[in-house]
Amino acid sequence: MDGCKAVYDKTPCSGPLGGRGFPQYEGPLKGNLLAFCFATGEPSTVAVTTPDSLMVGASEKGLEVLMQYSPEGEAPRFVTGEKPDLKHG
Repeated sequence: MDGCKAVYDKTPCSGPLGGRGFPQYEGPLKGNLLAFCFATGEPSTVAVTTPDSLMVGASEKGLEVLMQYSPEGEAPRFVTGEKPDLKHG
């Protein structure tokens, strides 16, 4: 994280586990975050729509990670049964 502009600027930059779609990302995958899983880097099998309405890729393992996560103050998805907003294709 030494070179992360968001860290220096103190701006929020996170992925689906933080409720965002990497809004400050400026790396080589910019514009192609659907091709690879946000959690594993594997080729994605689905797209996840984040609460800030951006889409990022996810593999089956990435979806498992997402199902175990719960935003602060909310019950985990595996308890509530809530599913992330997914697009297959």
